[in-house]
Amino acid sequence: MISAAILVVVGLAIVVAGAGQEIGTLARPGPGFLPTLAGAVLAGLGGVVFVTEWRATRAAAGGPVTRTAVWPVVATVVALVAYAALLVPLGFVTTTFVVLGFLFRVVAGLRWAVALGSTVTATALSYLLFSVWLKVPFPPGPWSP
Repeated sequence: MISAAILVVVGLAIVVAGAGQEIGTLARPGPGFLPTLAGAVLAGLGGVVFVTEWRATRAAAGGPVTRTAVWPVVATVVALVAYAALLVPLGFVTTTFVVLGFLFRVVAGLRWAVALGSTVTATALSYLLFSVWLKVPFPPGPWSP
């Protein structure tokens, strides 16, 4: 239910950002058309999931959402915000490695060896996919030549 609420908020933020640009028409869409449409769809789907989960929770008459259920969601959101903030100063590879390591070890609770191996593999594969094969220009970071 919390993730659905986050989807609604993010979707509405995208709609507001997209509506600040020229939307245009269906025949001649402007630069704000697709973000506004995507944000509206995201917010709408998040709203459907939220209402569905809320009704299911009320019908089951279960206990309240516990702190252990909220922790992974909050930690993941904080990690993604930190990723966005640190991407330019630290560079793609370093930021990806640190955030994935945090998510694998702390949030997912994987053993150190598994978390480290998964972090190295995922970082290397994302670097190969985006930087090498797709040639996406990412921030190099302070340790790049």
